Amino acid sequence: RGDGGVVGEAAPAAVVLPGDEQTLVKAVRFCHQHGLDIVPRGGATSVRGGAIGGSESVVIATTRLNRIGEVHHRDRMVEAEAGAMLMAIDRAAAGKGLRLGVGPRVGSPATLGGGIAKDICGPAGGAGAGMAARVDVLRLILADGEAVELRGGAPPLGGYDLAGVVAGSEGTLGIISKATLRLEPRPEARRLIAARFKDVDAAVAAAIVLGRYAAPIAALDVVSSGFVAGTPVFAEIAAGDADDAAGVLVLAELEGYAEEVRLAGDALRQGLSEHGALACEDIADEERCQLAWEAFDGAPARLARGRVAGISDVVVSAAALQDSVRGLDEIAKRHGLEVVTCIRAGAGAIQSLFRAPGDATEGAVQVHAAINEAVALAAEGGGLATGSFGAGVLKTASAGYAGLSAADIGMQLEVKAAFDGEGIFNRGKVVT
Repeated sequence: RGDGGVVGEAAPAAVVLPGDEQTLVKAVRFCHQHGLDIVPRGGATSVRGGAIGGSESVVIATTRLNRIGEVHHRDRMVEAEAGAMLMAIDRAAAGKGLRLGVGPRVGSPATLGGGIAKDICGPAGGAGAGMAARVDVLRLILADGEAVELRGGAPPLGGYDLAGVVAGSEGTLGIISKATLRLEPRPEARRLIAARFKDVDAAVAAAIVLGRYAAPIAALDVVSSGFVAGTPVFAEIAAGDADDAAGVLVLAELEGYAEEVRLAGDALRQGLSEHGALACEDIADEERCQLAWEAFDGAPARLARGRVAGISDVVVSAAALQDSVRGLDEIAKRHGLEVVTCIRAGAGAIQSLFRAPGDATEGAVQVHAAINEAVALAAEGGGLATGSFGAGVLKTASAGYAGLSAADIGMQLEVKAAFDGEGIFNRGKVVT
C-alpha cells in the first residue's frame, strides 16, 4: 500500500504487475482510455512519500520487469529492465570487473526504474554523478501507451538530453520500461574509516574540513546519535573499547589504486584526530564493511517503521551545513518530534527523519510542518528542497519551495504537459 515512513497513505483502486513491456503498454492504454490516474512504482524503498496511490489511482509496479542483459566489457554497457534491482545489476557487472556505482550498495530492493525516476546519487551519498549520468538510452511509456526511446547525455549535434529530463521526474512524465546504462571500472582498493565524535557539531566541522582534502573520497557521512543507537553495527563501532564512547560517527570511504588509498587513508585518519575525533577505526573486514553499508542504507526505513514519521532531504552549501543542522534540531524540538539525522557531507545533503514520540498515533500534522520548515530553511540559504531521493509528496506545501519562482514551476509544468498533456501520471507529485 505505501512506502516506509509515509504519512497519510491510502489504498489504490487497483495494482497492476506487468511481466513484460507489451502488458505494461496495455495497462497504460487502458488507464488512458478510461481516464484513470497512474502511479508508477518501483522497489517501494522510499521513506520520502514516494509511490503512493490514492483511492482513485491505479498503481503500476514494474518489479516483474526485472531482466538484465549481457554486460559488455569493452563498451562498459548493460541493458536492464526497470524492475531489475540495482544491486543485481551491480553483481552482474562485477563479473566483468565493472560496477554501476550508483545507489545502495547491498541489501536493498531499490530498482533501476525507481533509481532513474529519483536520479539517485553515488554510493552512500558521495559527490559522484547521479543516475542521469549513467543513462545512455532510456525507453519510456507515454500516457497513451506509445513507447519512445530517449538518449542520455549531450547529443553530438545539439538538442535536448531527454533522458536527463526524465531522470528525477519521479514518475510524472511516464513509466520507464528499460534502460541501457554506462558502467565504470571497479576500484582496485577500498578503505572505510569510522571516527567517533562527542557531538554532531564537532563531527560536521571535521567533515567540512576533510571534504577539502585532495583525496579519492567516495563517501563522507555524519550519522547522529539517534541513527547510531538504532543501528546495532554502528552502535558497536561507536562503543569501541573506550568508556567515553560517543554516539556520533563520521564515515569516510576512499576508493582508487591500492597505494593511493593507503596513503590518503592514513592522512584522513590523522586529519580526523586533529579535528576532534575521540577514536578512529578502520573497518577492514569486507563482510563487516558490507554490513555497515547495508545498515546505513536500510536505517531510515527501519527507524520509521511503526511510527508516524517522514524524511526531510535537503541540500545546502558547505558554509551553511552546521547552521542548517542546528536549525533542524530546533524545528524538531518546536514540534515535539524526535529527529534522526544523516549528513552526507560529500554532497551537502542533510537527511532528517522526523518521528512522533513513542508509539503515538497522532503527529502527522507536526511531521508535515517540520518537513516544510526544513525545506524553507534550506531555501533561505540558497539550498534545494531535495537531494538524491526526490521531492516526494510531503513537501508540496513548503513556503518558497526551495526558492523556485512561478516562472520555474511554470517551465516544469510545460515539460509535464509535453510528455503527459492529460496529467494522468503521478498526479499527487505535481506542485500546483
